[in-house]
Amino acid sequence: TQVKESLEKEINRLLKDGVTADEVRKAIAYSIGEHEIGLQTRSATVLEYARSIYSGEGVQGLANYARFIRGVTPEQVKNTAEAYFKPQLLRAAVVRGVKK
Repeated sequence: TQVKESLEKEINRLLKDGVTADEVRKAIAYSIGEHEIGLQTRSATVLEYARSIYSGEGVQGLANYARFIRGVTPEQVKNTAEAYFKPQLLRAAVVRGVKK
């Protein structure tokens, strides 16, 4: 299918070429923005503090999010892709809704 081919093409590109500094910069900006938007409700903020505390980061973990994300490099993205995207292990499933 086209979706599977598109995914395979993008995964192969990541494995071969990695990502550009510009792609990482945009992804960082997006991730930080989404994180900030996600903290706009009291319940989301409380849950994020709880996650931070239980993961061992402590309450400062919430404040450190942007700093940690800004530290991501194209090399780290490529290494992560190589560690997790193994073409020989690729499996695809088609999920369809129920006809009404």
